[in-house]
Amino acid sequence: IVSRVRPEWVSVAQDISDPDAAAVWENVPPGQSIQLYVTPNPGKLEEGSTTGSVVFGVLNDEQFPGCQRPDANFKVLARLDPPQDLNPLGSLRYIGWVLSSVVILTAMSFIGWVFFNRNTRIVKILQPLFLVMLSLGVLVMGSALIPLGFDDEIISVQACSSACMAFPWLLSMGFTMAMSALFAKLWRLNKLVDGTVSGVRRIKVEEKDVLGPFLVLFSINFVALLVWTLVDPLHWERNETAGQPWNTFGSCRAEDGPMSLA
Repeated sequence: IVSRVRPEWVSVAQDISDPDAAAVWENVPPGQSIQLYVTPNPGKLEEGSTTGSVVFGVLNDEQFPGCQRPDANFKVLARLDPPQDLNPLGSLRYIGWVLSSVVILTAMSFIGWVFFNRNTRIVKILQPLFLVMLSLGVLVMGSALIPLGFDDEIISVQACSSACMAFPWLLSMGFTMAMSALFAKLWRLNKLVDGTVSGVRRIKVEEKDVLGPFLVLFSINFVALLVWTLVDPLHWERNETAGQPWNTFGSCRAEDGPMSLA
């Protein structure tokens, strides 16, 4: 028995520990069989899929009468994947964290300015409470960029899942806080204007009178996020690119739904 045809990236041997042995095997007794090993050589393959044929034949040399049969042809498919690419965030995470720091520091500077100028006439007219609430809301929204910068390159998968749920909490609660402050401010102005139009000379609207909408919106948002976190929280997972198992990326996905933060 001889290996007639084989690709250069394939070794055929009877001993798998010695794939470079000569591919000729003689004196196979009638009715017996031998086990052959077809081994691809990754060093001679290019990235991607490669197909080749290995053909075995019988050398009779008139020593084995009646041992005439066509050559055995086997298709060999080998696939060499490129080095694994995890597509980590790398330096992008630091860009996001720098932008988040700019937002946080700017919001903190506005809060400090309101505190030190709280007794001035213009700040009293604008009402320090609403200015601080608005700045705090922007600060919390800006901090939502921080958990987006984590992946399994620097923290564990479990910690990544926690960061996945931290993002909607920070973004939603910050937005609710900022928009509630604006809504409460506009509602207060609307009551003052309505009182003036109706002929009421003096209307006193205290800050506690317009904190109700903020508490209602904040509570509804908090309950919705809490139910989401307990019932079907986002979890971090690594996904393969279609047709490229070596090329993966991380994303936040819900267990029982199509929602994702890729």
